[in-house]
Amino acid sequence: MQKTIKECNLCSACNDVCPVTTALKRETSSPRHKAKLIQEGKLALIFYQCSLCKACSDACPSKVPLDAIIQQEREKIIKKGVVPNAVAEMRENIRKTGFPLRKEGLVLVA
Repeated sequence: MQKTIKECNLCSACNDVCPVTTALKRETSSPRHKAKLIQEGKLALIFYQCSLCKACSDACPSKVPLDAIIQQEREKIIKKGVVPNAVAEMRENIRKTGFPLRKEGLVLVA
């Protein structure tokens, strides 16, 4: 049986392994904060500040698949017609050029 967000006890074990939290150093970008928002039934664009790397899910003592749950929340956001500007731009770039990060003839390389 798949674990649900209700089983998350907000212990913050996920925060210690999250690359986004490490880079941004903000609780509001942390997996724990996202889990709390989901538990409260709130949709937020902050769910896009997640690389879906699964580090939070692997570190979770309750084995909550937070990465998969965040992906589901992103899908709900899209269904409501709300798309972050960066996602809309990437989608348009793919449509026009076949490349997600193409801008003014240049391909941005990560």
